[in-house]
Amino acid sequence: MKVNEGPKVHAAGTAYDDLLYTGGPIKPPADWDGMGVTDIEKRVPFYDQLVLSYTLRVEDEYKFAGELSGIYNYMAEGHSQPPEKGSRRNSVFREFVRYVRRARKIGLLGSSWFTDANMEELATYAADSGYLYQAWEKSDVTAKLGGGGFTSMKLRGYAESVCKHGSLYGEEWFSDDDFSDASSDGESDDEYDSEDDDGEYDGEYDSQER
Repeated sequence: MKVNEGPKVHAAGTAYDDLLYTGGPIKPPADWDGMGVTDIEKRVPFYDQLVLSYTLRVEDEYKFAGELSGIYNYMAEGHSQPPEKGSRRNSVFREFVRYVRRARKIGLLGSSWFTDANMEELATYAADSGYLYQAWEKSDVTAKLGGGGFTSMKLRGYAESVCKHGSLYGEEWFSDDDFSDASSDGESDDEYDSEDDDGEYDGEYDSQER
């Protein structure tokens, strides 16, 4: 869904230097313990990077191509308030889950260390933190994660690597296979299914690529 029909925008060749970063895997900390005995707080900084790479992509799609995704699309559908913290029954959460599933499928989240249990823990954290349901700009991400401009550059580069069309804004993020990939990572087909108030989201994304 668009707010305008402006031209598709490539990051390369623009003045937006942040977007010129060549993306690659976001690596876990050296002492990553998977789902060991260490408290989840040890994994939260890594989960923050994954969540905010998605929210930055949502912001960039809106800013550079007028494309409504994530929280922008949710609000444009007529909702008066963003989803509550902890909510999974909404289109924003489901889109994020597909984003992470795609990252797993194309090798940007290593299967040797990012397990199905990590996927569920990340999904729970993403919903409970409420970060999915906020609009995040570069300055917000820097304030949250530190690292100056390089942090947003890294996360934007990662999102480019995940999304089907990379640095081309205003195009589809996913391939048809990304709508039926649950068996590839051990999740049931309906584990993260959304039940939007308007009932349109599931059919729109499950039936075919927009």
